[in-house]
Amino acid sequence: MSQIRPKMPVTELPIPAGAGRAVAAGVALFAGSIVMTWRYLDRRQQRRIALDEQLPTGRVPPWQYKIFDHNTPLKKVEQIVAEVTKTA
Repeated sequence: MSQIRPKMPVTELPIPAGAGRAVAAGVALFAGSIVMTWRYLDRRQQRRIALDEQLPTGRVPPWQYKIFDHNTPLKKVEQIVAEVTKTA
C-alpha cells in the first residue's frame, strides 16, 4: 500500500519593499530611451531630407556616396575604372 503524502505548503519568495517601484522605474527608463532614440532618428532623417532638397537638381546627396563607398569594395571600383578606360 502506498502512503499518501500531505501537501507541502507553497512558500512564496520574499519580495523586498519597493521592488514594484524599481521595476516600474526600470520599465519607464527603458521605454523613454526607446522613444528618445526614435525621435533622434526621425529628426536626423528629416534633416537629411531638408538638406537633399537644397542641393541643385540632379546632384547626388553626400550620404548616398558614403553608402556606395561602403558597399563597393576598392577592388570592384578598380575593375570598373579599368573597364571604363578600356572602352574610352
